[in-house]
Amino acid sequence: MQFEKADDERARVRPQLVAGALIVVLLALLVSGVSFLFWKNYNDTREDVRFRATSASQVVSANVTWALATARQVLRRVDDSLGLDISTPPAEADDKLAEAVSTLPGSVKVYVVDAAGKTLLTTDKDFAPIDIRDREYFSAIAAGEQWHITALLVSRLNGEQIFAFSKRIERNGQFAGVAILSFSSDLMRSIWASLRLDDRSTVGLIRADGQLVSRFPLPEGPLDLSQYVLFTDYLPKASEGTYDATSPADGVSRMVAYRRIPGTELIALSSLSTENAFAAFQRTTISLIALTLPLLLALALVSYWTFRMLRRDALKRENEAQFKLVAEAMPNHVWTAKANGDLDWFNTRVYEFSGLPEGSLDGQGWAQMVHPDDAATAGPTWQNATQTQTPYETEFRLRRKDGTYRWHIARAVPLHDRNGKFLRWIGTNTDIDDQKRSESALAQSERRFRLSQAAAGIASLELDIATGTVLGSDRFWEIWGLTQRESVHISELEKIVVPEDAQVRSTEKTRTEGNAVPNVQYRIRRPDNGELRWLSRHIEFIHGPDGKPVKMFGVMQDITEQKEAQTRQEILTHELEHRIKNILAMVQAISNQTFKDVDIETGRDVFNERLRALGTAHDLLTKTRWTEASMIPVIEATLEPLPRERIDIDGPDLVLSPNMALSMALAVNELGTNALKYGALSVPEGKVDIVWALEKDGNDDVLVWRWTESGGPPVSPPTRRGFGSFLISRVLATDFGGTVNIEYPPEGVRAELRARFSPAAPQAH
Repeated sequence: MQFEKADDERARVRPQLVAGALIVVLLALLVSGVSFLFWKNYNDTREDVRFRATSASQVVSANVTWALATARQVLRRVDDSLGLDISTPPAEADDKLAEAVSTLPGSVKVYVVDAAGKTLLTTDKDFAPIDIRDREYFSAIAAGEQWHITALLVSRLNGEQIFAFSKRIERNGQFAGVAILSFSSDLMRSIWASLRLDDRSTVGLIRADGQLVSRFPLPEGPLDLSQYVLFTDYLPKASEGTYDATSPADGVSRMVAYRRIPGTELIALSSLSTENAFAAFQRTTISLIALTLPLLLALALVSYWTFRMLRRDALKRENEAQFKLVAEAMPNHVWTAKANGDLDWFNTRVYEFSGLPEGSLDGQGWAQMVHPDDAATAGPTWQNATQTQTPYETEFRLRRKDGTYRWHIARAVPLHDRNGKFLRWIGTNTDIDDQKRSESALAQSERRFRLSQAAAGIASLELDIATGTVLGSDRFWEIWGLTQRESVHISELEKIVVPEDAQVRSTEKTRTEGNAVPNVQYRIRRPDNGELRWLSRHIEFIHGPDGKPVKMFGVMQDITEQKEAQTRQEILTHELEHRIKNILAMVQAISNQTFKDVDIETGRDVFNERLRALGTAHDLLTKTRWTEASMIPVIEATLEPLPRERIDIDGPDLVLSPNMALSMALAVNELGTNALKYGALSVPEGKVDIVWALEKDGNDDVLVWRWTESGGPPVSPPTRRGFGSFLISRVLATDFGGTVNIEYPPEGVRAELRARFSPAAPQAH
């Protein structure tokens, strides 16, 4: 009998051992599988970040290589354009400077400086004379270098962050000056934008001596990186590679890819934020954890039921002991309850978490752990489950022994015997506090994303390529002039696009093939108000397992105002070109007429006086952006060099067009100069009266403007007609659209302008 009993015990133990071994194997497989997924996902993410950083550094290197090669060509062209004596550059040197830098990327300015540090030529419209001899782009060249690239500098002219590339200029083997290219942060900004990096990732350029040359996003200022790990640990071993480090510029942890740029003393950098890069990995980790915990619970339940099946003939105490053994091994809270809902057992994890003595949670004592705000739902929900004998699930916060509350999800299942009799409950509490916080943070992130889209006027869209159904954000329907709706067929949107731009946007063929142009601009005619609007659209495709596109995601923005601003700018540019041509033509005419039949010295003085008058009117017009000029300021400014106390002016302050203002200034200058040399202003007792008024001629206003000299030496008519007379009688008359009459009576010169005139409101002065 003893042997039979022992054999019976072994027979009962053997299935338990087998079941236990299977559970261990399943747990090992589960843990191994999850660990492998974690490991592979982490390594895949890291390799992807390394590849992206390396590719970005290659792009930086290629762009900088091209920019430097182009810069060398530009500086050579600048040197060649200066002639033998750079102190007197050719007249066309300015145009050649502007043409030379037009091929360079970003905002680039060129300067030509002589050996004494004086700036001779520049394309910088904001230039002001400063001493640059202490700047390395000058001092290094002056010391003998042929070419030099500076570290990061802060411009003394406008405070911008720049770096410079300079070339030595020699004449007859002697140092004659420096040609300098100033690169702004736009160079790195454009490379950074082309790589579509996030705002915590950077691109940069460093000299071999450790000095930062350029970086985007912008640093606080110049930076010495010679003691940085790149120079102490990595560059001595390899000319290119990657490493993890915390940036000395802003303290952000990044993966950095570096690459020496061939033929230069520069290192190209690209660094990706590890926090942003590993965000997807963290989300995957949370998802795997969320999946693993239910699997562990399911495995525990399966184990429990397996043991019940294998030991259905065992004693109840043995079953309970086995259950408690499994429950104690679980990392989460496990508890049991009687059929009436009174809890009667908790695993050690519950007491370790709560810090309460064993037995204090039995019955309804567990409620003391529940947050007061959650007790109102936790209790009734449990009572309803016990009455209906249905599985129980709820979420509430439980107080930890340190007084803090953590979110848990409580699940319980009813247990029945083989005959269907309800016996008891088994339940678990799983800590989901971290998951709750992550979900809350994700919701806030999505809300911030929607708000940022709305603030920027950006709309998002999603197109199902198979059905043609388009889903859009609230801003999407507003841009298209449609009422808010759930979706719309793509054909309805295609009808709104103007026919001339129908082929600019995507078509059914390009969407199906996945080769639609990603970035386009086209016009629509809004159906709600008939307005013609410009839209900018960017799209990307999602492909199915077969490689064919199944979804098209995109963003779009109404750019009508930008387009209109661009058109206005083009008009203003054209108008400026037209005005410059007119001014040059006028200067040429003045030059031709002034130097005709006169010696150089005389012609130069006259020419300077006429240019001064032209410049005076030009200054007044510039203040009004070449839209108008007032009569009185034009005359007053032109008379400034003359004895003003002997000149009286009287008349309304009429508004003149740009051409009228220029010709009036030239005419007053000619008459005043003649009076000062030969007429009334050449003697102390002489005077000049300038009077004008508007007279009626039917329904028209006629401007009558008179110049009258008196008290001067006797006047006789000129023997020949000079350019001054021509300018007054022809140019003034033409620009005002009237006639000019000049008389030479003995008592003094008289000039009269008569022209039809549409007066504007007088200007305050």
